[in-house]
Amino acid sequence: MTYGGVQDKYIEFFAGHLDTLDRAYNKPTTDQLLEIYLRGEPYLRIYDESAEEIAKTKEEIKDTRDHVRDIQIENLMTKSKLDEMERKNADLAKRLNEIGSQKQREEDVVACVMAELKKRGIE
Repeated sequence: MTYGGVQDKYIEFFAGHLDTLDRAYNKPTTDQLLEIYLRGEPYLRIYDESAEEIAKTKEEIKDTRDHVRDIQIENLMTKSKLDEMERKNADLAKRLNEIGSQKQREEDVVACVMAELKKRGIE
């Protein structure tokens, strides 16, 4: 109604706050009140449907926040599992390297023994 040029005291009056009009100094007639109301009426909003839309939107926001929270928790759990798998992979790679080194040492020992046996004529 403000956009229609209606003064705040009349907006308050139309909102049901009857004491906002100082009746001793300002006694608008019914016709004057009607004219003031009609000036601001195009700018009024009825909130019945809007209240439902607002409630629906708030519920959608809550659902979206809950969904985002669930995804964040799932993400943290996945990251934790990935970190554990990477640690296990690193441990396995280290163990595989140790096994490869041990195998090489054993092959070197076998080669030395075979060379020694060949020198002695024992095969």
